[in-house]
Amino acid sequence: MTEQASRADGLEPINHVHGWRVAFLWLISIVYRLLFLTIRLRISDEELALFRPDDVACIFVQWHNRVIISPALVHKFSPHRKVHAMVSVSRDGALIARFVEMLGLGVCRGSSSRRSSAVMRDLLNLLKADNGVAITPDGPRGPIYSFHDGASSLALLSRAPVMLICPNPSAGKRFNSWDGFYLPSPFSAITLRVRRILPGELPREREECSAFLRGAMLEMTVDLPAPPRCRRDESAARAHELRPPVSSA
Repeated sequence: MTEQASRADGLEPINHVHGWRVAFLWLISIVYRLLFLTIRLRISDEELALFRPDDVACIFVQWHNRVIISPALVHKFSPHRKVHAMVSVSRDGALIARFVEMLGLGVCRGSSSRRSSAVMRDLLNLLKADNGVAITPDGPRGPIYSFHDGASSLALLSRAPVMLICPNPSAGKRFNSWDGFYLPSPFSAITLRVRRILPGELPREREECSAFLRGAMLEMTVDLPAPPRCRRDESAARAHELRPPVSSA
């Protein structure tokens, strides 16, 4: 859908990338592929078995600050799936959308705050057509490690299996952004934690479902030290009767 078509339908305009920015992203995509050729991905046999080929229509959930790792994970562990990532309609989202398309993923433009109804319909249609969809529940603006209701609504409405994925880098750069964005170091290791949740395991109320999924994600999350502005909310973690995972270097 073009920006003009979005306005004609009364929806939020969708930003797109053109010109020299496309060439720049293409160069970045080459650097990305070279970087992940050097990185070791570690996963237990039990969790590796959770990437079941029969779960084609599946919802992948991952924190926003680790989203750069997603394309490499999809290609390595789920090459049989066509996965579509939900990406914001903003200008920053336009860059991310074109970048992930260059890496072989599909995109669905929207977020919990912009084009939410339209993007929910799009995601449900993708799942009905046996596609995988990828969501960052605390994106696009946080707060860090929150779980917006849009992700739980999609899980409850679609009745698709949910794959919680948390890649924990052993070394890398954490940027001073709201989410403490990760850039793994070359030749480092990433430990992948995975949990597969069937529709019958989810609480039926949306808020309870969000709290359940957030708690499960936090149990798998191990952080490198972060800049002060993007440390997780301790009081929010206690509200779910979870202490934040201990940071490790």
